[in-house]
Amino acid sequence: MAKQSLHPGHARGPDSRSPSDPERRTLLVQGGTLMGLVAYSLLKVPSAGAISPDPLPSESGPPGIADAFGGTPATGDEVRVTVPATVDDGAVVPVSVESSLPDTREILIVVDKNPIPLAARIRIPEGTEAFVSMRIKVAESGRIHALVRAGEQVYSASAQTKITVGGCS
Repeated sequence: MAKQSLHPGHARGPDSRSPSDPERRTLLVQGGTLMGLVAYSLLKVPSAGAISPDPLPSESGPPGIADAFGGTPATGDEVRVTVPATVDDGAVVPVSVESSLPDTREILIVVDKNPIPLAARIRIPEGTEAFVSMRIKVAESGRIHALVRAGEQVYSASAQTKITVGGCS
């Protein structure tokens, strides 16, 4: 019985391919490129031009956010934002947003003084209760806004919170 060599330069059989096979390399490079493009398209964020680089505290959120979302928002009791009055750690601030508006399609959570004001954008499927609860990072004390798109109208609500230790660095 003949010994089979495991040396990389020796053939392993009629169907074996070398790890440096040019076709295999090309396939791996193309597959990696395709996966990178797919991942980029899934993680795409709004352009920096759509959000004001110098957010100022206000009742409707930083300038530019409402415009990028579809215009000046209306206020009312239909949208509620709940945050604790004081939070010890700004890295994990609990926020909940509830909309009783019919046909709520989208909820944005915006933090005035964060380096990147847009904290979350949630699309609400048709027929789903418009309630979102999550933890977000908040850089410093200030207002947290919720912008809600219901039908063709945009609504907003906000709440003030005090942060003991900032969560963004």
